[in-house]
Amino acid sequence: MKASVVLLVLAMAAAAVAQQGQAPQVSATTNIVTRQQTPTYSDVYCAGFVTGQPLQKSGFVAGGWGNPHQVRFTDREYVYLQGSGFAVGSEYLIVRQEKDPNHYESFRGQFAAMHQLGRAYADIGRVRVLALHNNIAITQVEFNCKDMMQGDAVVPYVERPIPTLRSKVSFDPFATPNGKLTGKIAMAKDFDTLLGMGQKVYLNVGSNQGVKVGDYFRVTRNYESYKYDEADNISFKATYYDDMQVPAGMFPYSRLGELPRISLGEMVVLNVTPTSSTGMITLSVDEIHLGDGVELEEGHAETGEAEPAATPTETSSRVVLPPPAPAAPVISCSAEPATVHAGDTSTISCEASSSDHSPLTFSFSASNGRLVQRENTAVLDTRDVAAGPVQVLATASDDRDQVATARTTVTVDSPRAALAPAKLNYVSFKHNSARVDNAGKAVLDGVALRLERETESSLVVLGLVEAGENRELAQQRAANAAEYLSKEKGIDKKRLQLQHGGEYGEKAELWMVPPGAKLQQADLQH
Repeated sequence: MKASVVLLVLAMAAAAVAQQGQAPQVSATTNIVTRQQTPTYSDVYCAGFVTGQPLQKSGFVAGGWGNPHQVRFTDREYVYLQGSGFAVGSEYLIVRQEKDPNHYESFRGQFAAMHQLGRAYADIGRVRVLALHNNIAITQVEFNCKDMMQGDAVVPYVERPIPTLRSKVSFDPFATPNGKLTGKIAMAKDFDTLLGMGQKVYLNVGSNQGVKVGDYFRVTRNYESYKYDEADNISFKATYYDDMQVPAGMFPYSRLGELPRISLGEMVVLNVTPTSSTGMITLSVDEIHLGDGVELEEGHAETGEAEPAATPTETSSRVVLPPPAPAAPVISCSAEPATVHAGDTSTISCEASSSDHSPLTFSFSASNGRLVQRENTAVLDTRDVAAGPVQVLATASDDRDQVATARTTVTVDSPRAALAPAKLNYVSFKHNSARVDNAGKAVLDGVALRLERETESSLVVLGLVEAGENRELAQQRAANAAEYLSKEKGIDKKRLQLQHGGEYGEKAELWMVPPGAKLQQADLQH
């Protein structure tokens, strides 16, 4: 709201009252109950904070499952923590100290104000410790605001109260000072400079001044502050009279401080440190800037896990309905190959998701044969299975005991002729990569079982590439698959033969060669 607009409002109000022979008294209120925003779990645990006290760090993020190819980690992924004092089942918050790469001062004195407040930290997410390996904690991401990265700090998890939105029926944009605690918006989350409803800000007042979670602050601005803004200051110096206007008077630039203070919105306190507070803007009637003032308001919101729903008889126009029940997970599965000879293996791969990102666990069962499971993948071993269909049932369960199931059919043909090489399965690779991922390891786990049973047989690992890929990848893919079988599954290297198969796909084929048999070129029909 610009100065000229405010003066016009005041003048019109005064004229209307003067016509009735009364003293001019301006009372400007606006019913904005339906425009307020209630803090959510994500608002509270992703707001960030500023503190001048050293963090009680337990360690830092050392990496994750996908090292060294993966540097960012998100929901449900495995993250490794370096540090001490970790315990299985414990939860930790991941935070990141941040700095403004632009090094820009948004208002006069901002650098000095931030120097007094301390360092700015972003909330990254929450992890739970699953296992310990020496001084490394193996954790899983349970909630994340941003992607976790190596070097992020680890601090003990402390539950944060969630303020509920207080009832409010009007907002006076010209409210006079109430004499309570005042401060300033020193910085905003992600170094934003133009602010509105729902955004997070950091104030230069904290628990040392008696600020508590759930307190409300009014955002204020006086017109003198425009003097110190390079862009706004130009507007005050510009000519704004009409060419045909004969002004009745000119309001001097030096008297800007006499114009009424304006209120731009409200915010609720989500988190406090001794020297600063983290607030969320719950109401914004105009653009809010860094450097705007704040004033503590009467009363404060309660804190809890959820806001009580309003009843139809309440006077507030904002009715809060209970959240819908979370939906059950969804799952889909496929078999590769879908048809096998008796004694061969098929890999069942499943994809599942939860509507609210709840953690999922998988289980498999089969009407016949033996299953080897690795997370969301299972290998069906059809040894001693009669020809016919085999039904594999996959189940995905969330932490609320809601389940989803999917059935996959694997057709088993008659066994291969004796002493003939047989292609058991294959390991898929990403384009231009020779890394064996989890799905590939599940396939190799099933092949290892077959090699353990057929101790006289050998395995030919045939590396392949796609057109346009480096042909040397074929040999590397075969070598990596064989290395997993020897190092991780204990298969004798003498039983593993590596071959280069040319340009027939991004994979390594696995051929079982019985004693006395030999893999011929004619067998390799792609």
